[in-house]
Amino acid sequence: MSNSILVVDDSPVDLEFISLACESLDCEVDVASTVEEALQKYRDKQHTLILTDYQMAPHNGIDLALRLREINPNAECVFMTGRSDSTLANFVIEHDLPMIVNKPIRPANLRDRLRVALHRRRGATSAPSSVALTNRMDECVALLGESPHISNVRKRIRELVKSHLPFLIEGSPGIGKPQIAELIHQNGPFGQSNYKLCDCAVLKEHGLECQLIAQDGTWGKLLDDARDGTVALSNVDALPTANQAQLAKAFPEIIKEIHVICLLDKPLDEIMDDGELDDMLYFQLSLESLHIPDLSERPVDVEEMVRFVTSKTDRFGLDREPQPIEVDALVANLRKAYLERNVDELVERVRAYCVEQKTA
Repeated sequence: MSNSILVVDDSPVDLEFISLACESLDCEVDVASTVEEALQKYRDKQHTLILTDYQMAPHNGIDLALRLREINPNAECVFMTGRSDSTLANFVIEHDLPMIVNKPIRPANLRDRLRVALHRRRGATSAPSSVALTNRMDECVALLGESPHISNVRKRIRELVKSHLPFLIEGSPGIGKPQIAELIHQNGPFGQSNYKLCDCAVLKEHGLECQLIAQDGTWGKLLDDARDGTVALSNVDALPTANQAQLAKAFPEIIKEIHVICLLDKPLDEIMDDGELDDMLYFQLSLESLHIPDLSERPVDVEEMVRFVTSKTDRFGLDREPQPIEVDALVANLRKAYLERNVDELVERVRAYCVEQKTA
């Protein structure tokens, strides 16, 4: 276990209850009932996180935090209290400490807050509520609509957004894979960390060495910059075979430090059948996946997409906001149209329509 927590509380009952909740985070847990005992245990182990009660006799949590910072200026303390006050609130802000946990302790709430505190330097965030995630998906054009196809996609996103594991997003060009990947990142466990998008198809051989990975396994700038964050690798099948093999070899180490999302324009099995993907990389990418269906498979979703795009003139670079009768005409036309480049083409056609009708 890489993380350890020191729980400090002068109540034996609270100490036992809170330490059990901490152990469920797969962390090593030590306990102390006094400031002096806590200081001695911290000197021995330098715990990742100290979870301390605010009000203890004869000292309090602030006294402990100050003395811990003398031992290690980067010591991370989380305060528990049944009654917060301005002194504690100001101390937490001034010393850049994680949030305060209120008593009485609720195990699920404590575990979520501690997970964020343990990984906050990596951009850890609390999981969004179901309503908040739904609202955010409603702002992503590719996820709009009422068809069973897109309902299944949204359901799958609710599962993937909680995961630390690498996964694959499949779908035709222009269907919105990069936007969906970024949405999952922003609402995932490390949503405040770096997000990097890399289109492997446009990297030249020299760019591969500098940006992604060299044939000797050295990480390029893009992977270095994505440490403790997320990297979305688009079109990994376009990489030269040798670079694919090197990426596959380094994959176990990469995913220890980076959340990896791969984006493919064709189904993974089809790419494999065509001999375009390294065998080892195939198995590493095939564990978790999300398929985004073409608009031709769900024309009923086009209406909601068109009405959304026409209502966001600045966001989508529209020359003007179409009149309701024009929007109805656009909906009728685009529901019957074959949109080869899916969402991208839908937006382009709406944009072109606004210009054409203005000059007509």
